[in-house]
Amino acid sequence: QDCSERPYPFHLQLASHSSAMTSGSIIGRFPRLVVLAHVATVLVEVLCAAALLQQSGLSVVIRRAVILQTTDAPANQPLIPRQLVLTAKHDTLEEMPLAVQSNLNRTLALSPGLKVRWLGDRACQLYIRDHFGEDLLRIFNATEKQYRGDVCRTCVLAREGGFYLDLDVQLTVPVEQLVGHETTFATAMAYGKIGLLNAVMAATPQNPILLQTLSCIRDWFGRREIMNGVPGQLGPATLGKALQVVMDSECQGEQWQHKDTMLEWHCGSQVVRLYQEKGIDCQSPPTKECSVQRATSKVYGLTFGIFAPGAERQLVGWPRTADCTEQGCGGRKL
Repeated sequence: QDCSERPYPFHLQLASHSSAMTSGSIIGRFPRLVVLAHVATVLVEVLCAAALLQQSGLSVVIRRAVILQTTDAPANQPLIPRQLVLTAKHDTLEEMPLAVQSNLNRTLALSPGLKVRWLGDRACQLYIRDHFGEDLLRIFNATEKQYRGDVCRTCVLAREGGFYLDLDVQLTVPVEQLVGHETTFATAMAYGKIGLLNAVMAATPQNPILLQTLSCIRDWFGRREIMNGVPGQLGPATLGKALQVVMDSECQGEQWQHKDTMLEWHCGSQVVRLYQEKGIDCQSPPTKECSVQRATSKVYGLTFGIFAPGAERQLVGWPRTADCTEQGCGGRKL
């Protein structure tokens, strides 16, 4: 087919045979774009341009469409969708304990306009059935109730992307500030680095780490592999295993446990942000880290915080709200 007769939606003008056209001009117009496909189309464009230029030294207009695919969002927008996924044993927030409702209202007040996806037991079943098939649905239905939230949250985030928080996680910053513009996956190292704290997660849609987590969940229940981590801790163990599998493949087998001196780092196609769960300083309450309520509570977990790495002890939240009077605040598990 004659190159000059092919229809395309936009024009690329060449001033003359000697005009300089560099890749930098294209990059400047389309910052941070990554060409993932349509290599054949690009080659055709180059060949046609060369043929036309050979025919004439005059100014020519080449009508071309080079389809650029990208994993990036529009300029100044993060890659991770602005939605918060929540799972619970009840169908609505109004059915939850008052401590849970109060904590979630505080979280949403920090992030006005944040889209919220609430999935109770039945909604999780339908979602998994419709999008992931019978194997994960059988796992969800057969597993102990405290594990159902681990399965459901991973399915939704793996498919849609977004943020996830356990209902008893209390933040000091807006949800969106947990990630940067280039972050593709975020969570926190669990205390003692025994796994990853899947109480706090953020990911891009179809993220390979979460897709691998689903594979690890299948292995957990199929008993095909013993996960590293505390026995019974399905979520932290499978998430930690999944991240390590991706790191083995994409960044020369580095270990995530050793990535404890920087908040965000690159691993192949992934930009990973890892916070750290640490004990809070409750020696002389009240402090920024530890209120009197936390210092005197008997609920396990209230004396831990979620920090950015570094000596500055930048606190972004706590894995348990100070209002909790029991494990999970009475609403964490499905």
